[in-house]
Amino acid sequence: MAILGTMDIYKHNSQSCSNEGISAEYDEVLIVDKFDMLAPKNAVVIIEDKIVNNSRIRAIPANKEKSWTMFGGCFIYTSNGIVPHSGIAIKLHDRIE
Repeated sequence: MAILGTMDIYKHNSQSCSNEGISAEYDEVLIVDKFDMLAPKNAVVIIEDKIVNNSRIRAIPANKEKSWTMFGGCFIYTSNGIVPHSGIAIKLHDRIE
């Protein structure tokens, strides 16, 4: 697992809707290149896929590959140009029930 960089978490300041996900505890995520059960709790993998013929980009916790993850209301973003997808607000799917 290689760390590609970090991105800040943008969240609502009054409450967390992530059900104790990454955004409830951290203010930034580590972008990694693959899923790993031993990855740090704030590590995510950026996934590009399609749903109903629409492209989407989302970040999923790197240590939760087999879990059903949902959007909890937070985005990750950076403008540093070092991380892949820099300059794009990406939905953080860190809610797991």
